[in-house]
Amino acid sequence: MPNREIERDNSTTSTNYHPPVIKEVDQNAMLFAISTLQQNESRYWYEPIRETLLGGGHHSTFSKTCGSIRNTFNSEYVTGGLDNYRHFVCSVAGTTVGIIILRLAKSNEPDDVDQIAYIITYPNGYGYGGLLIQHVVDISCALGHQGILEVKAERDAEIFYQKLGFVTIGNFFDLKNMRLTPTHSNTWHQINGKYQLKRTPRPSNSNWQCHIL
Repeated sequence: MPNREIERDNSTTSTNYHPPVIKEVDQNAMLFAISTLQQNESRYWYEPIRETLLGGGHHSTFSKTCGSIRNTFNSEYVTGGLDNYRHFVCSVAGTTVGIIILRLAKSNEPDDVDQIAYIITYPNGYGYGGLLIQHVVDISCALGHQGILEVKAERDAEIFYQKLGFVTIGNFFDLKNMRLTPTHSNTWHQINGKYQLKRTPRPSNSNWQCHIL
């Protein structure tokens, strides 16, 4: 399933920092959060910028990803086979800033691993994508899956995943098949039995950890 990570790394400095909150939600709540996220994104991109990028770029990719998620998880069109997906929404001060959808490994397939089906974040956010991936790494560990994740990433997202410790293990059509094994990555370490990224937050976000609901 195609994945498009479209987080941007140029957050606006805020004097009133609110820690992100990650909450697991059901499918309907996830679809509602997608709509909210899309509304926030449309306010961020000024009209002239959006017009410039409509032929390809952040806004176009963002819209396509939202549409793909809706098509995949719309119960009007899809009636089964989605029981092994879990949905997590990241919000700041009540505003949706990111969503990650985790496809759990199938127990009857020994070589199967947990996969990031989709991840999408607010365009001017810093660290939300990393926080969401960190969260599902720990979900995977709690399930006894060692935190190993795979993702089929757009080529322009490869650098993002590399920074988080993912390595390319092959190609899937025009996507990069990438895998994270936290125990083999110097990007991650364990604190109090949970994996955390070894990264230094920006001074404006001195506490980039989040609350988990």
